[in-house]
Amino acid sequence: MKFAIYDFDGTLLQTQTVPFILEHWEAAKLTPELFKKIKTRIYIRYLLLKLKIFGIKKDEFRYWAMTQVGELFGSISLDQLSTFLDTLFEKSKTKLHKKVVKQIQKDKQDGHTTVLVSGNFDVFLERYRHLGFDHIIGTSLFNQQGKVHQPLNILSADLKVPSLITYFKTILWEKTKAYSDSFADIGLLSKVKEAICVTPDKQLLKHAKANQWRIML
Repeated sequence: MKFAIYDFDGTLLQTQTVPFILEHWEAAKLTPELFKKIKTRIYIRYLLLKLKIFGIKKDEFRYWAMTQVGELFGSISLDQLSTFLDTLFEKSKTKLHKKVVKQIQKDKQDGHTTVLVSGNFDVFLERYRHLGFDHIIGTSLFNQQGKVHQPLNILSADLKVPSLITYFKTILWEKTKAYSDSFADIGLLSKVKEAICVTPDKQLLKHAKANQWRIML
């Protein structure tokens, strides 16, 4: 079996998800008091990141911010959340990378098993299955009792390879390709036969050029 593995934030979806979610949560006027607290928390930590105080790293900030979004998601009913995520999905359609959407179908036609793997929440990622994904691996938001996991274990970039191995048991990396925009995914990109860098960040772009990896803009 050969795989085509896709990242979500910045690769399929050409925007960062946390600000995107917060923008539409505020517009929907959901849990305004809690939203204000969480938005303030995120803003303060983001400011500390930019000021390079306390050694906060970019990727660590992103994963922590996702836990704050998880707190928001857990503050409303499942029906409310489903409605919000449906709306969010519709709003996101204009931000999908058109070339990536077409590539998913091409990979399927070429016999690849297509996989979407991301630190984003599984309940949101599932809405993109119809684009042609055979499997979706994301951060599990709810436990069997329908409550938000405490603590939330965000599927960080360094957990993608072990998560894929756990999920599929056996992966022939020499028959696998992977798509990502971020150097954070270098562990996965370096493991596959073909690494495709989609609108890559500066560090990944430099690495891609040095290694003659395909670049998709």
